[in-house]
Amino acid sequence: MKKTRIIAALFLALSLLCGCSKPGELPGSESSNNVTPEADNTSGVETVFTGTDDIHLVTDGKAGYVIILKDSLCENAANQFIGTVKSRTGVTIQIQGFLFPDQKEKVIYFGQDYDSVFPEAEVKLSGYGCAVLEKDGDIYVFGHDSGSMSTAVTKFFAKIEADCVTENQGLKSLRIPETAYFVYNPGYDIVDAKLLNVPLGQYNIVYSEKSATSYGLAYMLRSIITDKTGCINEIVGDSAAVSEYEILVGDTVRSLSNTLAAGEYRISSEQGRVCIQYGTALAATDALDEFRLVLHKGSETSVNRTGKTENQQCLEKETGTVRIISSNTYFGDYSIPGDIRAGMLAECYQLFDADFIGLQESASKIQYMMKNLNGYGYVTQTTGHTPIIYNTSLWQLAKDNNGAEIKGSFAFDGHCWSAEWIMFQSKNDAAAKVIVMNLHIHPRSDGYKEHRSDDIAVTNAAWKQLLELYPGVPIFTTGDYNTAYKSSDFRSLLAGLEDRMDSGKYLATDSNPDVGLYTYHDYEGTNKAYGGDGIDHIAVTKNLVEVIHYRVIQYAPIGYASDHFPIFIDVKLK
Repeated sequence: MKKTRIIAALFLALSLLCGCSKPGELPGSESSNNVTPEADNTSGVETVFTGTDDIHLVTDGKAGYVIILKDSLCENAANQFIGTVKSRTGVTIQIQGFLFPDQKEKVIYFGQDYDSVFPEAEVKLSGYGCAVLEKDGDIYVFGHDSGSMSTAVTKFFAKIEADCVTENQGLKSLRIPETAYFVYNPGYDIVDAKLLNVPLGQYNIVYSEKSATSYGLAYMLRSIITDKTGCINEIVGDSAAVSEYEILVGDTVRSLSNTLAAGEYRISSEQGRVCIQYGTALAATDALDEFRLVLHKGSETSVNRTGKTENQQCLEKETGTVRIISSNTYFGDYSIPGDIRAGMLAECYQLFDADFIGLQESASKIQYMMKNLNGYGYVTQTTGHTPIIYNTSLWQLAKDNNGAEIKGSFAFDGHCWSAEWIMFQSKNDAAAKVIVMNLHIHPRSDGYKEHRSDDIAVTNAAWKQLLELYPGVPIFTTGDYNTAYKSSDFRSLLAGLEDRMDSGKYLATDSNPDVGLYTYHDYEGTNKAYGGDGIDHIAVTKNLVEVIHYRVIQYAPIGYASDHFPIFIDVKLK
């Protein structure tokens, strides 16, 4: 799920001006890109730019434009644009690629480089601001990130009313009102922000190049600053030349020399630098929360704050227990490259010392994952979408009497909607065997509903078959089930198996404080989807194991590396 920002509705006065039925000009507008500032409100400031009249996106059933992307970060907003045009006209605008075409065609350009394309614009784009502008018949969609570009598309089409679409002999046309162009800057909590009496925009954010988590936290920190102030700081690795003002994140080569215990964090300053350090990544959440407070007291001349996290999610495994993690990694479009996010997730998994890890939507990034996981191997039969990772010092693949590995897989509908299962044998106890299954069921959204009943039936049948073939072997089924535990779909998954299978979440024998916590979010951990319940589960054969712990792994780097929080259970084999 991609990160988005919900922007308040357009001003009523503006909507009256931009409909196709009354195109008109704003007072004083005489040429393209004249401006009339709108009044400020709690959502921010929108400035209207008048463009060329009689521009058509679609004319008599044919697209009049192609789409050009600055980079892959723009793809989500471009696809949103394409989908909106298609829903109104039935016509698909094509994405040409990342370069302007050799032969001049009318172009819709998506990018972040607002100032270089429109240096003469009277209103600058800041932070999570967005814009749609017209120049020489081309259309430009701007935003700092995927979410703000998506906001630009939403606001743009809100200005194009129903009667902008006309039809001639069954072929539709779509005209753009000349008042549909704008620059929008949201309001910010802190204006003219300073840190140690230095304007916050002058700071570079420096990460440790040896740590993927540090890199991810640098992006998180910039997001915090941008949210509050509108500043967009440059992010650089610690091998870059030293700049005058820096915020250091993690154990960089020029961090202040402080040794911290596992749960400790410290924010300190020295000679124009602010250093954010943490003993382990689990303390990073508290360090960033503390930095928010520092941000609000930016006039201070120095910073020296220490603390210890109360986050108890990183439990030490009890002797004789088995720990299983399930994690949807999602490596689609986002501002942090997928290989870096894979490293962030792997560094998290390493902290939890799991026996088995079931991943969903990992695909091409499994190699980056394994590069950062010491002591683990993996098995996959579905092109890497649902691999099963295992601790090679504790477990090995089990074999039948003929020496063949005991494993299988089934695809729900190709791609990442798939499942696989492997039987493992303990290296310390030859009699101890387990089956780990990992699956990804289609979501409930339109376009996938038709597959869900088949997915559920196939999974239910697979459980029944494995329970019949291997009645004494515990089964652990990690996965993104795309449904809550109390749903009718989950009941269908367990149909006929109620006395054998259940979610480890509801079998845990500890106080289980996280039972009601969500697992799917919006890269900041704020979207409590599916009623606040989790859609990721680990099902177990409840008569063969005792579930000791269940936890949702909610901490800052994970919240920024994927749109799912991982979960884990600790079990004892009976």
